[in-house]
Order: sequence, then structure tokens, then C-alpha cells
Amino acid sequence: MWWAVNKEIHEKHALIHAFINEYASLRFLSAGDAHGDIKRTQKYLYECMNDKHCSHIVFTGDYQAEPERNRVHARSNVKQVLREMGKNLDDRIVFVLGGNYELLGVTSEVSLELGEPLFPIGCSTDMLSEGVYPGNYFKNNDIVFIGVEGTNPINQRYPGERTESDLEWALERAVEKASPLNNIIVLITHAPPYNCGSRDSLGAFGLPSTYWGKHVGSTAIKYFLMKYGVFLHVCGHVHEGVGASLCLWRNGNTEINDLKMTAYEAILFIINKRDRSKATLCVNHGTLEFWNYFKFKLAETDNYLLLEVQKRRLGGEDILTKITKKLSLDSRFKYSKIFYFNIDLEDVICEIKK
Repeated sequence: MWWAVNKEIHEKHALIHAFINEYASLRFLSAGDAHGDIKRTQKYLYECMNDKHCSHIVFTGDYQAEPERNRVHARSNVKQVLREMGKNLDDRIVFVLGGNYELLGVTSEVSLELGEPLFPIGCSTDMLSEGVYPGNYFKNNDIVFIGVEGTNPINQRYPGERTESDLEWALERAVEKASPLNNIIVLITHAPPYNCGSRDSLGAFGLPSTYWGKHVGSTAIKYFLMKYGVFLHVCGHVHEGVGASLCLWRNGNTEINDLKMTAYEAILFIINKRDRSKATLCVNHGTLEFWNYFKFKLAETDNYLLLEVQKRRLGGEDILTKITKKLSLDSRFKYSKIFYFNIDLEDVICEIKK
């Protein structure tokens, strides 16, 4: 299911990369889990502004340093962060949603108050006054973004926790309004799906051994990915879950190809358009606390969708990475991994060369 890198295919990697750079129809950046760190949030936005081709910016919640159940205080905390996110971004659209640190609806209320370029992808604002929080959507040509606020249950200590049935209802309401039909679906959530690779797998840092490796994602989100054949899922929440998983949906069964992205690297996902509903790429961008954010570029040929996913670091590559590249005998562009499903790569190369 994946194609490891070797020197003989570097030219093909460079060819695909150049094609995506020239013909990408969608380019966006994603980050989350700043946990009150305004300076790193500002740094992320600065790098978003410097990316002239980026049309959308994603922030998947946990804006506050501590979870806050007092709605007045929560609004004030979230507004401090979102106000920064609305500055000097030209025509870019900023998708925002609440995480487990935010009371449901607060992020949408504040973004609605502050106005453009903020867009509350996590909650449809027409029902805020009713105290219920359905998901929301945004259409961009043949791509539909769908989002939902909050997370599945954790330990009843966080204001953004929801039941799995509530998350399922919220997502279904968003689909009902979006009517995606043949659109490419990009799902944006705070929580990862349950047991889809290591995206929701807890690490050892600061946790008792009984929690190590425990899967804490949402079953409702996983079910949504399978049911609607989501093309791309972007999430955060589990800080150590940085990386990507290719999830193949086979007659109700799930096959996972997993990649923990520990380096400053790029991966590629290619799928035949006719098979789009059979696989989902799930990407966890980690946390801004660890300087991580991700960049996405989507391009297509007559028959294929090509998605490039780059792990980025605030401030650029670290010194060790720069030195390693300079000392490398072959410093040409290369993907650390290519995920593909039911295709012949040579056919993709032929279409790119047309």
C-alpha cells in the first residue's frame, strides 16, 4: 500500500511535486492546541501570511491555557486568540472550531461576533440560541469542508466533551445541510477517529503506564469517515499522534497503513477518483506547543486525486535538519512515503506528463 523512497524514483517524486505546486486547486494550512500560547499562534499566522498561495487556514481548537466552564471568561479567553487570527490575512478564510477546552458554541459565537475572515466550521450558528450545536460546512467548488465542535467523552472534566451520539447527530446535521453528493469531503475536527493508526494513541509522557498506547478517539467520527467516504480528515487533540494514517474501508472492515511523522517531511496520497469513497487519509497535525503545523495541497489529473501533506515547523527547519540536508549526497525533493490505493503509479506519471 505504500512506496518507500529510493534514489531511482527521486525524479518521479520531483515531477509529481512540481505538478502539484503548479496545478493545486486547494492549498491550506492547519494547526491547533496552542493552549494559551499567543506568541506561537501569532507565529503560525505569520507563516500563513507568508504563504501567498494559501487560501484557507485551519485551527482546530484548544485556544485556552486551561479549560474554562464560565461562559463569560471562556468567551474572553477565546476572543483574545481569535482576534489575532483575524488580522492581516487578506482574502484567506480562517476555519475555527472549539476543542475539549472550550464550552460548546463559544468559539462559534465569538467568531460570528468578530466576523470575517473567521468562519465557524464547527457549529452552525443558526441554532446557537437554542443551546444545541450541529456541525457546519463550507463549500469551495467541488470540495466541501465539514466540521464539528468538541470531543468524544474523556473523563467528564472538560467543557467540550460530548457523547458519541451527540457527535454523530451534529455531523449528520452538517451533511444534511451541505448535501455533498459527489463533492470531495474534507472533515475538520478536534478529536481523531477511534483506533485508526496511531492518530489517537496516547504516549508515555506524563501518563501512568495503564494509559500508554490507549486509543482515545471518537467512534462517531470513525463511523462518519466510513459512511461518507471522506477523502481527508484533519484533527489534533492527541499531541503525540502527529502523522498520517491511510484508512481503507473494505465491506465494513478497516485496514490501516500508519505513519508517525517525526521529521520535517512530506508525504503523498494518490487515489483514483472512482475509488475515492474507499479510503480516507487521516492527518493529526499535533500541537503548536511542540511547534508543529501542516500544509496541504490538492491537485488532480483526469483520473486521479493527488494530495501532498507536509509537516512544518514554526520558524522553519531546525539546525540539525539543515546541516543534514547540506551534507546529503542527494538533496533533491523526495516524499518520505507515498500512500496509494488500487493504482499503477506509471499511469499517474503519464497523465501528469500530458
